[in-house]
Amino acid sequence: MGKVKKRNVNFNSKFESICRDIKTVKIQGATNVAKAALEALKIRRDKQSLKILKNLRPTEPLTRNMLKFANAFEDINQGVREATLYFPWADYMINYYGLKVIKNNDKIMTHCHSSNVVKLLTAARNSGRKFEVYVTETRPLFQGRKTALDLAKAGIKVYYLTDLQARIGLKKCDIFLFGADAITVDGSIANKIGTELFVDLAKQYNKKIYCVTQALKFDPETLKEGHKEKLDIRDGKEVWDIKNKNIEVLNNAFEFVKAEKIDGIISEFGIKKINDFINTFKKHYKFLL
Repeated sequence: MGKVKKRNVNFNSKFESICRDIKTVKIQGATNVAKAALEALKIRRDKQSLKILKNLRPTEPLTRNMLKFANAFEDINQGVREATLYFPWADYMINYYGLKVIKNNDKIMTHCHSSNVVKLLTAARNSGRKFEVYVTETRPLFQGRKTALDLAKAGIKVYYLTDLQARIGLKKCDIFLFGADAITVDGSIANKIGTELFVDLAKQYNKKIYCVTQALKFDPETLKEGHKEKLDIRDGKEVWDIKNKNIEVLNNAFEFVKAEKIDGIISEFGIKKINDFINTFKKHYKFLL
Protein backbone atom coordinates (compact mmCIF):
# COMPACT_ATOMS: atom_id res chain seq x y z
CA MET A 1 0.00 0.00 0.00
CA GLY A 2 1.47 3.34 -1.04
CA LYS A 3 2.19 6.09 1.40
CA VAL A 4 -0.32 8.89 1.70
CA LYS A 5 1.33 12.18 0.88
CA LYS A 6 1.01 14.82 3.55
CA ARG A 7 -0.45 18.12 2.43
CA ASN A 8 1.83 21.06 2.92
CA VAL A 9 -0.33 23.60 4.76
CA ASN A 10 1.00 27.12 5.01
CA PHE A 11 -0.28 28.09 8.44
CA ASN A 12 1.00 31.63 8.12
CA SER A 13 -1.02 31.97 4.94
CA LYS A 14 -4.17 30.69 6.70
CA PHE A 15 -3.63 33.11 9.57
CA GLU A 16 -3.13 36.02 7.18
CA SER A 17 -6.16 34.98 5.14
CA ILE A 18 -8.41 35.09 8.20
CA CYS A 19 -6.95 38.46 9.19
CA ARG A 20 -7.54 39.82 5.70
CA ASP A 21 -11.16 38.59 5.65
CA ILE A 22 -11.83 40.26 9.01
CA LYS A 23 -10.11 43.50 7.99
CA THR A 24 -11.93 43.81 4.66
CA VAL A 25 -15.34 42.99 6.23
CA LYS A 26 -15.62 39.78 4.20
CA ILE A 27 -16.40 38.28 7.60
CA GLN A 28 -19.33 40.27 8.97
CA GLY A 29 -20.99 40.37 12.37
CA ALA A 30 -19.24 40.57 15.74
CA THR A 31 -19.90 36.91 16.59
CA ASN A 32 -18.48 35.68 13.29
CA VAL A 33 -15.45 37.98 13.65
CA ALA A 34 -14.79 36.65 17.18
CA LYS A 35 -15.08 33.01 16.07
CA ALA A 36 -12.73 33.63 13.14
CA ALA A 37 -10.20 35.36 15.39
CA LEU A 38 -10.27 32.38 17.78
CA GLU A 39 -9.52 30.03 14.89
CA ALA A 40 -6.63 32.25 13.86
CA LEU A 41 -5.29 32.16 17.43
CA LYS A 42 -5.13 28.36 17.21
CA ILE A 43 -2.86 28.75 14.15
CA ARG A 44 -0.52 31.37 15.59
CA ARG A 45 -0.26 32.08 19.28
CA ASP A 46 2.31 34.68 20.23
CA LYS A 47 2.22 38.26 21.50
CA GLN A 48 2.50 39.80 18.06
CA SER A 49 -0.26 37.63 16.58
CA LEU A 50 -2.53 38.38 19.53
CA LYS A 51 -1.92 42.09 19.05
CA ILE A 52 -2.70 41.82 15.33
CA LEU A 53 -5.97 39.99 15.98
CA LYS A 54 -7.08 42.47 18.65
CA ASN A 55 -6.51 45.44 16.36
CA LEU A 56 -7.91 44.23 13.03
CA ARG A 57 -11.14 46.14 13.60
CA PRO A 58 -11.37 48.86 16.26
CA THR A 59 -14.99 48.37 17.34
CA GLU A 60 -14.78 44.68 18.32
CA PRO A 61 -14.66 44.21 22.13
CA LEU A 62 -16.33 40.79 21.79
CA THR A 63 -13.30 39.59 19.84
CA ARG A 64 -10.88 41.06 22.35
CA ASN A 65 -12.77 39.54 25.30
CA MET A 66 -12.90 36.11 23.64
CA LEU A 67 -9.19 36.19 22.78
CA LYS A 68 -8.29 37.13 26.36
CA PHE A 69 -10.41 34.31 27.74
CA ALA A 70 -9.05 31.64 25.37
CA ASN A 71 -5.43 32.75 25.74
CA ALA A 72 -5.61 32.24 29.51
CA PHE A 73 -5.59 28.46 28.94
CA GLU A 74 -2.28 26.61 28.68
CA ASP A 75 -3.76 24.49 25.88
CA ILE A 76 -5.03 26.96 23.27
CA ASN A 77 -7.28 24.35 21.64
CA GLN A 78 -9.03 23.84 24.96
CA GLY A 79 -9.20 27.60 25.44
CA VAL A 80 -10.90 28.11 22.09
CA ARG A 81 -13.34 25.24 22.78
CA GLU A 82 -14.27 26.74 26.15
CA ALA A 83 -14.62 30.22 24.67
CA THR A 84 -16.92 29.10 21.86
CA LEU A 85 -19.27 27.44 24.38
CA TYR A 86 -20.25 30.97 25.39
CA PHE A 87 -22.06 31.66 22.13
CA PRO A 88 -24.85 29.03 22.21
CA TRP A 89 -25.40 29.64 25.93
CA ALA A 90 -25.68 33.41 25.45
CA ASP A 91 -27.99 32.90 22.45
CA TYR A 92 -30.31 30.69 24.53
CA MET A 93 -30.49 33.18 27.40
CA ILE A 94 -30.96 36.20 25.11
CA ASN A 95 -33.83 34.44 23.36
CA TYR A 96 -35.36 33.43 26.70
CA TYR A 97 -35.50 37.02 27.93
CA GLY A 98 -36.11 38.60 24.55
CA LEU A 99 -39.25 36.59 23.90
CA LYS A 100 -40.86 38.54 26.73
CA VAL A 101 -40.96 41.72 24.62
CA ILE A 102 -42.25 40.23 21.34
CA LYS A 103 -46.01 39.82 21.13
CA ASN A 104 -48.29 38.21 18.57
CA ASN A 105 -49.06 40.52 15.63
CA ASP A 106 -46.25 42.93 16.51
CA LYS A 107 -44.61 45.03 13.85
CA ILE A 108 -40.87 45.19 14.45
CA MET A 109 -38.12 47.22 12.84
CA THR A 110 -34.40 46.51 12.79
CA HIS A 111 -31.33 48.05 11.20
CA CYS A 112 -28.27 46.44 9.60
CA HIS A 113 -27.52 42.80 10.49
CA SER A 114 -27.35 41.53 14.05
CA SER A 115 -27.11 37.78 14.56
CA ASN A 116 -28.59 38.26 18.04
CA VAL A 117 -31.63 40.09 16.66
CA VAL A 118 -32.08 37.52 13.87
CA LYS A 119 -31.84 34.60 16.30
CA LEU A 120 -34.32 36.21 18.69
CA LEU A 121 -36.84 36.87 15.92
CA THR A 122 -36.37 33.34 14.57
CA ALA A 123 -36.98 31.93 18.06
CA ALA A 124 -40.13 34.05 18.34
CA ARG A 125 -41.38 32.71 15.01
CA ASN A 126 -40.58 29.12 16.03
CA SER A 127 -42.58 29.65 19.22
CA GLY A 128 -45.66 30.25 17.07
CA ARG A 129 -45.81 34.03 17.17
CA LYS A 130 -46.82 35.86 14.03
CA PHE A 131 -45.32 39.27 13.34
CA GLU A 132 -43.81 41.40 10.57
CA VAL A 133 -40.36 42.93 10.36
CA TYR A 134 -39.19 46.11 8.63
CA VAL A 135 -35.52 45.92 7.62
CA THR A 136 -33.35 48.78 6.38
CA GLU A 137 -30.99 48.06 3.49
CA THR A 138 -28.01 49.60 5.36
CA ARG A 139 -25.76 51.24 2.82
CA PRO A 140 -23.08 51.02 1.61
CA LEU A 141 -22.57 47.26 2.17
CA PHE A 142 -26.29 46.34 2.27
CA GLN A 143 -26.09 44.17 5.40
CA GLY A 144 -29.88 44.54 5.61
CA ARG A 145 -30.19 42.11 2.70
CA LYS A 146 -28.66 39.35 4.79
CA THR A 147 -31.08 40.14 7.62
CA ALA A 148 -34.04 40.10 5.23
CA LEU A 149 -33.00 36.78 3.69
CA ASP A 150 -32.34 35.16 7.09
CA LEU A 151 -35.74 36.22 8.42
CA ALA A 152 -37.57 35.23 5.23
CA LYS A 153 -35.94 31.80 5.45
CA ALA A 154 -37.42 31.48 8.95
CA GLY A 155 -40.89 32.13 7.52
CA ILE A 156 -41.14 35.74 8.72
CA LYS A 157 -42.83 38.40 6.59
CA VAL A 158 -40.24 41.08 5.77
CA TYR A 159 -40.59 44.60 4.39
CA TYR A 160 -37.25 45.74 2.97
CA LEU A 161 -36.70 49.49 3.06
CA THR A 162 -34.10 51.84 1.67
CA ASP A 163 -32.49 53.70 4.57
CA LEU A 164 -34.35 56.90 3.71
CA GLN A 165 -37.68 55.06 4.09
CA ALA A 166 -36.92 54.22 7.72
CA ARG A 167 -39.45 56.75 9.03
CA ILE A 168 -42.23 54.82 7.24
CA GLY A 169 -41.27 51.61 9.02
CA LEU A 170 -40.87 53.29 12.42
CA LYS A 171 -44.31 54.90 12.21
CA LYS A 172 -45.88 51.49 11.63
CA CYS A 173 -43.83 49.41 14.04
CA ASP A 174 -44.31 48.63 17.75
CA ILE A 175 -40.67 47.89 18.59
CA PHE A 176 -37.25 48.90 17.27
CA LEU A 177 -34.57 46.26 17.87
CA PHE A 178 -30.89 46.74 17.13
CA GLY A 179 -27.66 44.94 17.94
CA ALA A 180 -24.41 46.29 19.36
CA ASP A 181 -20.78 46.24 18.36
CA ALA A 182 -19.57 47.76 21.63
CA ILE A 183 -20.90 49.05 24.94
CA THR A 184 -18.85 51.46 27.05
CA VAL A 185 -18.76 52.37 30.72
CA ASP A 186 -20.32 55.79 30.08
CA GLY A 187 -23.44 54.12 28.72
CA SER A 188 -22.72 54.47 25.00
CA ILE A 189 -23.74 51.70 22.60
CA ALA A 190 -21.79 51.56 19.33
CA ASN A 191 -23.75 50.23 16.38
CA LYS A 192 -24.11 50.73 12.64
CA ILE A 193 -24.32 54.33 11.46
CA GLY A 194 -27.95 55.40 11.34
CA THR A 195 -28.90 53.66 14.59
CA GLU A 196 -28.96 56.86 16.66
CA LEU A 197 -31.15 58.58 14.07
CA PHE A 198 -33.63 55.69 14.15
CA VAL A 199 -33.59 55.56 17.96
CA ASP A 200 -34.42 59.28 18.11
CA LEU A 201 -37.26 58.80 15.63
CA ALA A 202 -38.58 55.77 17.51
CA LYS A 203 -38.64 57.80 20.73
CA GLN A 204 -40.46 60.59 18.93
CA TYR A 205 -43.14 58.07 17.93
CA ASN A 206 -43.24 56.49 21.44
CA LYS A 207 -42.01 53.09 20.29
CA LYS A 208 -40.31 50.50 22.49
CA ILE A 209 -36.55 50.35 21.87
CA TYR A 210 -34.22 47.52 22.85
CA CYS A 211 -30.59 46.66 22.17
CA VAL A 212 -30.17 42.89 21.74
CA THR A 213 -26.62 41.77 22.42
CA GLN A 214 -24.21 39.46 24.19
CA ALA A 215 -22.92 41.02 27.40
CA LEU A 216 -19.36 40.43 26.20
CA LYS A 217 -19.84 43.31 23.79
CA PHE A 218 -19.09 45.49 26.83
CA ASP A 219 -15.55 46.84 26.57
CA PRO A 220 -13.80 46.57 29.97
CA GLU A 221 -10.98 48.75 28.61
CA THR A 222 -13.36 51.73 28.90
CA LEU A 223 -13.24 51.30 32.69
CA LYS A 224 -9.71 52.72 32.49
CA GLU A 225 -9.49 56.47 32.84
CA GLY A 226 -9.01 58.22 29.52
CA HIS A 227 -9.75 55.18 27.32
CA LYS A 228 -12.28 55.87 24.58
CA GLU A 229 -13.89 53.34 22.27
CA LYS A 230 -12.71 53.79 18.70
CA LEU A 231 -15.27 53.80 15.93
CA ASP A 232 -14.41 52.26 12.58
CA ILE A 233 -14.12 54.70 9.67
CA ARG A 234 -14.18 52.79 6.42
CA ASP A 235 -12.70 53.57 3.01
CA GLY A 236 -14.89 56.05 1.13
CA LYS A 237 -14.58 53.86 -1.98
CA GLU A 238 -17.19 51.55 -0.43
CA VAL A 239 -19.68 54.39 -0.90
CA TRP A 240 -18.48 55.97 -4.14
CA ASP A 241 -15.24 55.17 -5.94
CA ILE A 242 -14.61 58.56 -7.45
CA LYS A 243 -11.40 60.44 -8.14
CA ASN A 244 -12.14 64.15 -7.79
CA LYS A 245 -9.96 66.44 -5.69
CA ASN A 246 -12.99 68.53 -4.70
CA ILE A 247 -15.03 65.57 -3.42
CA GLU A 248 -14.29 63.72 -0.20
CA VAL A 249 -16.50 60.69 0.45
CA LEU A 250 -17.20 60.13 4.15
CA ASN A 251 -17.84 56.59 5.38
CA ASN A 252 -18.33 56.46 9.14
CA ALA A 253 -19.29 52.85 9.82
CA PHE A 254 -20.56 53.24 13.40
CA GLU A 255 -22.01 55.75 15.82
CA PHE A 256 -22.88 55.87 19.51
CA VAL A 257 -26.35 55.68 21.00
CA LYS A 258 -26.80 56.72 24.61
CA ALA A 259 -28.34 53.78 26.49
CA GLU A 260 -30.51 56.17 28.48
CA LYS A 261 -32.56 56.67 25.30
CA ILE A 262 -33.68 53.03 25.12
CA ASP A 263 -35.97 50.82 27.19
CA GLY A 264 -33.33 48.23 27.96
CA ILE A 265 -30.46 45.99 26.93
CA ILE A 266 -31.49 42.38 26.29
CA SER A 267 -28.55 40.09 27.06
CA GLU A 268 -27.80 36.86 28.91
CA PHE A 269 -28.23 38.95 32.08
CA GLY A 270 -31.89 39.67 31.33
CA ILE A 271 -33.49 42.97 30.30
CA LYS A 272 -31.56 45.67 32.13
CA LYS A 273 -30.89 49.38 32.21
CA ILE A 274 -27.30 50.36 31.52
CA ASN A 275 -26.03 50.79 35.11
CA ASP A 276 -27.48 47.44 36.20
CA PHE A 277 -26.04 45.84 33.05
CA ILE A 278 -22.51 47.14 33.74
CA ASN A 279 -22.62 46.16 37.43
CA THR A 280 -23.75 42.65 36.49
CA PHE A 281 -20.90 42.40 33.97
CA LYS A 282 -18.37 43.35 36.65
CA LYS A 283 -19.80 40.70 38.96
CA HIS A 284 -19.94 37.81 36.46
CA TYR A 285 -16.91 38.54 34.27
CA LYS A 286 -14.29 39.68 36.78
CA PHE A 287 -11.59 37.75 34.88
CA LEU A 288 -11.91 40.21 31.99
CA LEU A 289 -11.41 43.33 34.11
